[in-house]
Amino acid sequence: MHPPRKTLKWDEVVEYAFLADFDLLRDTRADVSQRPWASPVACRAMDLYFKMCRAREEIQWLNVEVRRLVTYIRDEEKYLRACEGQLKAVSPTLAHQVAIHRNVRGRFNSHQQTTIFCAALYRAVQRYRATAWSLLYSSVQNVPAT
Repeated sequence: MHPPRKTLKWDEVVEYAFLADFDLLRDTRADVSQRPWASPVACRAMDLYFKMCRAREEIQWLNVEVRRLVTYIRDEEKYLRACEGQLKAVSPTLAHQVAIHRNVRGRFNSHQQTTIFCAALYRAVQRYRATAWSLLYSSVQNVPAT
């Protein structure tokens, strides 16, 4: 190349925090660091936009994962109770340890289920409000003028 360009090392590339600090992009025919989308404000706006897009995807996955978590909590409780019942006749001390473990997990699970219930309730209330407001707004628009 004429003139020779600086050779990049991986450690240097990882250390660069902003597009403007990236010498490779400055030494091209068109200096992209001066483009409007390369400004820090535009970079933050793009980051926010893509985070919002990603958040919608995450909400969909969380809806699946929450169901799995609730199912796991329910199944674990049933399993530990069954193990405790089977061990009572064979080894009461081991059954007692399983009961202690089940109680500790139960307190944690109870907190998780309460949090999930509150989130679901909040979401339902938000949907209800949106529906109520849209119905109210459409009914007001359909009232004939006097």
